[in-house]
Amino acid sequence: MHAPATPPPLARDLGFRLFDLSRALRRRFLALAKTDGTALSRVDFQALFHIERNEGLSQTRLAQLLEIEPVTLVKQLDRLQQAGLIERRDHPSDRRAHALYLTDAAAPLLDRMHAIGQRVHEEALAELNPDEQAILSRLLLRVRETIHQTPDVEGSL
Repeated sequence: MHAPATPPPLARDLGFRLFDLSRALRRRFLALAKTDGTALSRVDFQALFHIERNEGLSQTRLAQLLEIEPVTLVKQLDRLQQAGLIERRDHPSDRRAHALYLTDAAAPLLDRMHAIGQRVHEEALAELNPDEQAILSRLLLRVRETIHQTPDVEGSL
């Protein structure tokens, strides 16, 4: 597949380019995870990553982060709990809610997931030298901060 000689203006298709890149990274990650013998869904992986970053977060907040309905999330969490990867505890400030935590059994899986993610990122950035990678990182952060400062847009994850 060849890129067009002159790509369209970035302002016209920024979202598409970022979505397309994100999808390609996700597909590569899932393919490598499958060859590693990890039989989890995309949402399972994303849930585990979010819980790792924010242990103790509520199921409602996790559903928001994953952009799925809470009812759908409950089924995912049931599977992860049955697999021994997460546990639900009473939320410390809301007795109607559950707080989510990783179990010790999740650690080896997360280590493998991080290694796979690192490999995918290295593959994706292979054609960029360290200076270009640093510039890309700074620019992406600036774009994200700009959009998060725009009214009617929720804060960052």
